[in-house]
Amino acid sequence: PDVNILVALHTFMDEVVYNTTRFYVMGMGSNPLTDDLHRASHALDLARCGAEAPRTASRWRASNPLAARELSSRLSTSRSKLDIAERLLSRESMRPRYHTVVHVAICQTFLGGLAGLTTLCMAMGCVGSPALAILTARFFEAWGARRPALTSHTM
Repeated sequence: PDVNILVALHTFMDEVVYNTTRFYVMGMGSNPLTDDLHRASHALDLARCGAEAPRTASRWRASNPLAARELSSRLSTSRSKLDIAERLLSRESMRPRYHTVVHVAICQTFLGGLAGLTTLCMAMGCVGSPALAILTARFFEAWGARRPALTSHTM
């Protein structure tokens, strides 16, 4: 089922969806979702360290200690949220969910139920169709036998 999913996505979806799915399903390539998170994380690290202008940043911190603490706190919070997002979007986190949905729920449960439904339809066709044909034939025989009596009675 994994290859079929990738073929369908490659045919009908855009490259981001295909590459993301290929990363999770096959472990190949890079994940566009986590690539964006890594770029954001790197930007936060640069902002947190004040790498662009250390002298200006230290003067600003000294003149605005409350704002500096608030900025530092928000950068730390953003960093921790990015770390959580990276863990949630990691292949190790997503692969078990994919396995549960595709391999267990769809391939085992759904396809097994579909096979049972097909078997039931075939059995109903083999038993129900002949039974319906016999009942219909008997109905028309009885209807035909009563029809001359009905037509002569109405005249």
